[in-house]
Amino acid sequence: MRNWLAKLILYGIMAAIVISIIGCKQRGETVATVLPRVDVVVKKVTLGTIRDKIRVTGRTSALRQETFRAPIAGKTVSFQFVEGDQLPRGQTVMVLRSREAQAVLDGARELVEEAGTPEQKREAERALQLAQKDVQDIDLRARFNSILVNRKVNEGEYVVEGQELFTLIDPQSLVFFADVPVQLLRKVKVGQKADIRFFGISDGIAYGIVRLIEPRLDPLAESARVRIDFTSLPSSVKAEMFGEAVITVGTCQNVLLAPLSAILKNEETGTVSVMKIDVDQASERGPDTIGVLQPVTLGVVEDSVAQVSGRGIGEGIFVAVRGHYGIPDSTRVRVVKE
Repeated sequence: MRNWLAKLILYGIMAAIVISIIGCKQRGETVATVLPRVDVVVKKVTLGTIRDKIRVTGRTSALRQETFRAPIAGKTVSFQFVEGDQLPRGQTVMVLRSREAQAVLDGARELVEEAGTPEQKREAERALQLAQKDVQDIDLRARFNSILVNRKVNEGEYVVEGQELFTLIDPQSLVFFADVPVQLLRKVKVGQKADIRFFGISDGIAYGIVRLIEPRLDPLAESARVRIDFTSLPSSVKAEMFGEAVITVGTCQNVLLAPLSAILKNEETGTVSVMKIDVDQASERGPDTIGVLQPVTLGVVEDSVAQVSGRGIGEGIFVAVRGHYGIPDSTRVRVVKE
């Protein structure tokens, strides 16, 4: 009897709880749930200046250079320099001897070696001396202070008339030709500054100025050549070296700047946003709050900052720079120190 009475009381309590919950739902009341909290680091949107830059690839070239070809068929009697050697103006780079003169000398030397008596040897040596006096070698000299590049032959080799031997370039005439995509060409102007880094070189950076924008001879070409003259150049830079030029094509002043790490890009929709955080500006640290995704228009990007604009974005606004990736709009967040 007592067990039956206890069960009846328990069932009554449970029924009352169920009825109470149903009644609350019918009156539009909901049971509160605890939302997850995400820790974020924030920084301010500031007002400042940013430089508009484009990055393009290209390579160095010498405006002044000379390629030497053999004026006659003959033998390279002397060629002791290697690629990269710096040669002063007037320096003899190569000595070339005609095939006929070389044949006479070779014959005279053979007579000396084959002489059987002292008298024959004296006669052969006199003949060799006469042959050496009659030889008129051709000296190929540098016409300007230069660097040897593209060495094609070695000392002692025979060459034919017109064969390419070597090339000299004037290091003072080195320039950088950048290949600028057509869609960016309208931004480039003569006189703009450029920083140039070369692939495989770590001993510095070159500086230059845009000097010439070459006309597009082919209307279907996807890029145009832009010549950058160097104002400062590391000694290790040579001709035909590939690199990347960063050309400053403009400056934007008094614009809103957000840390680049605050920018959120939606690849599917193509939209850009930041997560706006309501923070106590006095301490830059506030209580738990809500992170709101704020659409923005992205402008110029330079290094670690980006130009932004849009409704609800202004100087002094706090945006999340860490911890905000992948979380939905209106997420409960807590601001923490970096």
